[in-house]
Amino acid sequence: PHHRSVIAAPLIVGEEAIGVLMVFHRQAGYFTHEHMNLVQAIGSQVAVAINNAQLYELIRDQAERLGAMLRNQQVEASRQQAILEAVADGVLVTDPLNIITFMNDSAEKILGLQTGQILGQTLDNFVGMFGKASQSWMQTIHSWSDDPSSHQIDDTYAEQITLETGRVVLVHLAPVIWKQEFLGTVSIFRDI
Repeated sequence: PHHRSVIAAPLIVGEEAIGVLMVFHRQAGYFTHEHMNLVQAIGSQVAVAINNAQLYELIRDQAERLGAMLRNQQVEASRQQAILEAVADGVLVTDPLNIITFMNDSAEKILGLQTGQILGQTLDNFVGMFGKASQSWMQTIHSWSDDPSSHQIDDTYAEQITLETGRVVLVHLAPVIWKQEFLGTVSIFRDI
């Protein structure tokens, strides 16, 4: 038996046709205008359902990709922190507002401070312990912060400072700048 009647209704989302809904019947001249209206109404609902399913798949795929990226970033951040904790040199990191966000065990020992005392504090609160050299050190940080373009590639600050304890420390300071935005600084302390 062959089909002798057909109704075709486009599946439209916005101004885009995403498919066609076709209904067949074996009897010639079977479909009426009411049938046509019904198929068009069903086609509209089917188009919305298909579009929603595609959007759901797209959102789900994007969420999975973002989740994987976040997991990878967390793993990498943990790995980098483990490396920083393992090095013998003291490492101290500040954010754009000069607030201390990280200090490793070696920095604690060299500076004679505990992480709990220093994290979340601004570096300006501790400059007194670094003696006279701290003035140019802090001035360098503020100049990078105020005008990131003033920093040249491979431009670092190095200074030998004497702590209040009498310990002599070599400090290397480098800015963290990305796309002309100042993100903070990294200071490396070496007990010499």
